[in-house]
Amino acid sequence: MEDQRIEFLKRTETGAITDGMKLIGICGWMDGIHPANPSSKICGRAFTLQFSTVRDPMQKTYNMYAVFDQCKPGDVVVVSAPHVGAVVGENMMFALAGKGIAGMVLDGRTRDWGVIMESGIPHFSRGPAIMVPSDFQITAVQVPIVCGGAVVEPGDYIVGDVDGVISLPQARIDDVIYQAEMVSQVELEMDQAIKHGIEMQDLIKISHKKKVTRPINGDKKE
Repeated sequence: MEDQRIEFLKRTETGAITDGMKLIGICGWMDGIHPANPSSKICGRAFTLQFSTVRDPMQKTYNMYAVFDQCKPGDVVVVSAPHVGAVVGENMMFALAGKGIAGMVLDGRTRDWGVIMESGIPHFSRGPAIMVPSDFQITAVQVPIVCGGAVVEPGDYIVGDVDGVISLPQARIDDVIYQAEMVSQVELEMDQAIKHGIEMQDLIKISHKKKVTRPINGDKKE
């Protein structure tokens, strides 16, 4: 069942997923975070990291490369790093890809942007920066974080493409998929109708279907 959820999210347009979220009142849109390469897509379960300014030398911190050993293949590393300096570069991204990790979503900035862009490794962030921050390190692993304004908990479902990134609470993933299935069907119906030259008033009627929450009844998949 787990793989089926991921496979559905991978093959479904992010627009249909986001419409499904909206229908059931879930707010998981990340603001200002976009791919280094516009063709990149990302999908997987969240493995979360929190960066903070370290003021006490006794405070526990984590090494990014060591953290990758804790990730499972297919995970998406989701990072909260509120700083104008870069906390990630090409070596980290190549190491991440070598572990089979699906990619990174970074609420922060990135060095070696051009190399990462050309590599094809899915990397989403607030953009490039050359400055390296001091005393700014990973202080928490696998904890709830805020990324792009969205709350992300370990294990949540992350989906992103050129339009942006969304975080789906694992407790509601089946509900989102249930609604997104309906939205996808309506989108297909609209595409076919447009190709056949449908009148705009009739197209509006079809479009309205995806604005109505799909009833939860006996045909819902468990």
